[in-house]
Amino acid sequence: MAVSEVSESQGRVTRSPLVVSVSGLRDDTLLDVARFVAALHQRGISPSLLVAPHSGKDWALRNAPAVLDWVLHRANDGMEIVLAGFDQSVRGRSAEFSSLSAHEARLRLTAATRQMRALGIETDIFAPPKWTMSPETLEVLPDLGFRIAADRNSVHDLSTGAVDPTRVLALGEGFGGARWWRRAVRGSVQRSLAKNRPIRLSVAATRLREHKLRGDMFSIIDEAIHAGAQPARYGQVPLGYHSQPQVAGLRDAS
Repeated sequence: MAVSEVSESQGRVTRSPLVVSVSGLRDDTLLDVARFVAALHQRGISPSLLVAPHSGKDWALRNAPAVLDWVLHRANDGMEIVLAGFDQSVRGRSAEFSSLSAHEARLRLTAATRQMRALGIETDIFAPPKWTMSPETLEVLPDLGFRIAADRNSVHDLSTGAVDPTRVLALGEGFGGARWWRRAVRGSVQRSLAKNRPIRLSVAATRLREHKLRGDMFSIIDEAIHAGAQPARYGQVPLGYHSQPQVAGLRDAS
């Protein structure tokens, strides 16, 4: 059913589905992310957490008990966890999966899923660092048990072949966060709202401590909500409305 059609089961017009995600969770960003999640929860939104077992040579999720405990609590609360690669940091100027062969992608994805599973985290949704992956990476994902893949330009249902052609609008994550870009994101969201199209917003955790950027992100989200946008997640393609789980927000953030 098109997003602009009336939902018989809910008895109202379904507006733009709104997916919000955050990436780059580490010890030094945990409090910022927890506050962001709590603020979204107050708005009726449960964001998707983009999590990887490693972020650079100096950080591993298994060695970060506070972060791991917080992620596990969020997962238990029903928050959507998305695998964000093996190492979420940027390799030079390229993203981890941007140019990998099928063999290389399989090795990294296998290692990532095994390490996450050992920590008690399982997911069948994948979003590569900087939202960029090679065609070969997309090709091997179903073999490794992934059901959904989200990249820069679309969201793929790997079991049915359905594709939602909605571009991600990110602050950070390879997109930058300059004032002109934030204005461009706002304009794109407004155009999507006018046509009841899905909206994908994302932010890098390291940018959440920037007052103006964080304020603009909340302003854009609030504008979308006030225009009737409905919270959604990556688990359904095409992206569409569904009920959001209750999120504890700041609980266990310290």
